Amino acid sequence: MSKPTRAASHADNRQKVCLVCFAKGSSLKLIGATTLNRIQQYFMPDYDLEDERFPTALCARCRTLLFDVEAGTRSPDALPNAFDFSSIRVTCLTRSTPLCECELCDIARANPVMRGTGSRRVQPHPRGRPRSGTAQDLPSPQPVTICQRYHSKVGKGIAHVCTLTQRRANLSIAFSRDGRGSELHASDLISAKCQESASSSVQLATRGPRSLSVTCATSQANNSCAAFAAQPVSAAEFSRFCDSSA
Repeated sequence: MSKPTRAASHADNRQKVCLVCFAKGSSLKLIGATTLNRIQQYFMPDYDLEDERFPTALCARCRTLLFDVEAGTRSPDALPNAFDFSSIRVTCLTRSTPLCECELCDIARANPVMRGTGSRRVQPHPRGRPRSGTAQDLPSPQPVTICQRYHSKVGKGIAHVCTLTQRRANLSIAFSRDGRGSELHASDLISAKCQESASSSVQLATRGPRSLSVTCATSQANNSCAAFAAQPVSAAEFSRFCDSSA
């Protein structure tokens, strides 16, 4: 006779989700004393095993990441950003709400990504850090209305400030999300000002009272010039040239 099954409680689900990647990973293991020290030192200083908002397990990949960070073979930047566990609200169970409906329990109860017939492989983590110099913080593409002059978002309930200062602030935010784009724009601006300037340096405006001086790169061409440009060579000069080359 089979034993009756029961729904997993919130305490059970804490053991089914990885603390670091906050997902259902492979080969989950409970957090022990050694792993706890690594977590508090390299990932989440305020992590508390007794706090019911936190998971109590790590997947195989995240355990390896923490070990490599401690060994010095990887930078702590290789670890993902920690989830904001302060947003977890554990459900008070009642007859009408017999299961916890917090985000942690939702992840624990979710089925793994199904790939192929009969497989239960979990979606793999992306490997490595994102390439530097790419626009990682660009907003998701969606249609919005933008003021053509001041580049502010226009919409119901959105304050629209029409000032030159706001225009510059909006452009600065846009460029800060794309490091390489900012560098390309800066190099184009400096090149144009150097071509217009007769001096060896140009001045750029800053947010402070003093301007920024930038030295222009000068290229000196080693051009040869004829001694008698557009003039006939005299007989005496020609005779001296012949004597010296004899």
